[in-house]
Amino acid sequence: MAGQLMHAGQARRNAGLDLIKVIAAFGVVVLHFVGPQAGSGNAVIYLIAAFSIPVFVMVNGYFVLNKRGETRGYGCRKAADLLLLCLLWSVVIWCLFSMANQNMGPWGPMGGLYVFFSCSLQRGDASILWFLWMLAGLELVSPLIKRAARKIGLGSIAALFGVVCLCINIGSCVLEARCGHSIQDVVPQSLRIWTWLFYFCLGGYLGRSDVKKRTLSQGAVPAGITFLIGSGGLIIWGYGVRWALWGMDKAEYLYDDPTVALMAVGLFVFCDVGCARLVESGHGARCIAKMSSACLGVYVLQVPMRVVFRHYYLLDNPILNILLVPFVWGLLLLMTLVLMRLPGFRWLVKVGLFSRLSTRETTVS
Repeated sequence: MAGQLMHAGQARRNAGLDLIKVIAAFGVVVLHFVGPQAGSGNAVIYLIAAFSIPVFVMVNGYFVLNKRGETRGYGCRKAADLLLLCLLWSVVIWCLFSMANQNMGPWGPMGGLYVFFSCSLQRGDASILWFLWMLAGLELVSPLIKRAARKIGLGSIAALFGVVCLCINIGSCVLEARCGHSIQDVVPQSLRIWTWLFYFCLGGYLGRSDVKKRTLSQGAVPAGITFLIGSGGLIIWGYGVRWALWGMDKAEYLYDDPTVALMAVGLFVFCDVGCARLVESGHGARCIAKMSSACLGVYVLQVPMRVVFRHYYLLDNPILNILLVPFVWGLLLLMTLVLMRLPGFRWLVKVGLFSRLSTRETTVS
């Protein structure tokens, strides 16, 4: 089974983590196209999709922090790969915008660099690329985390950052209730290092062999219950209080909230342990793996897609928005799979994190 522990020298594709990435990619499309302002139902769906980015980071930590045989400069090289990927996508997106608007932007022919640097602070039409800057930062600090984990344990590090997230979340709630602002208002997502280190270390902890033995013995039911508890808490607390009473209208403000952490952990373990058994064999596993390899393209191609939709449609119809989400996700997935047949575009996706790690599992105790 996909959750089975690998012996030394063996590698096996983890179908459960492939499924996690596909679900998370769909969740990211929900975040950008469901239109939370269109109605209460859309807002609830939007907030529930807040697990998407955290579980992407957990998948990264699952592999990076449990990978053996890395040299000292390995993290630096992977960070450089991610920044190169971000730069190339910035140039592609700038070219698309220039052709559509016939405007090369404030930096003229060097507009790709402008997009590259502005997205690091989550600014501009290509702000969604902040995610690659964040991943590059996690790659750089991963050797330090591994060194600390050998002394105090990866679970202790994850718990430490979890406490930091909880404290910041409490502070944000107080600010939202008293003055209508939040800590996240002044700190862009790419710089919320406490949040991403928590999920990064949490994913690494769940990938350790001793932890996997315990999750395998418990099965998928407790993980599914954990996800449902987190979802219910998010609807009551995230929507009923923070959204309805305090005006918190962005899912990114909830990444530090315990309800989202419960959802992310529940979904992660449920897929890794339970769902992997259902899709591991036959055409199902191959189909999931192919979709998983296209996740990065789906993520990035949303940028021009969002610009096009904002120009023609304001996402103000609640029913149409909900129907639009699977259509957009399927269209982006199809576009990526078709474009991946082109050698240049395939390399542009393959150099990225999700295909380069390829969800082949190697665990350490």
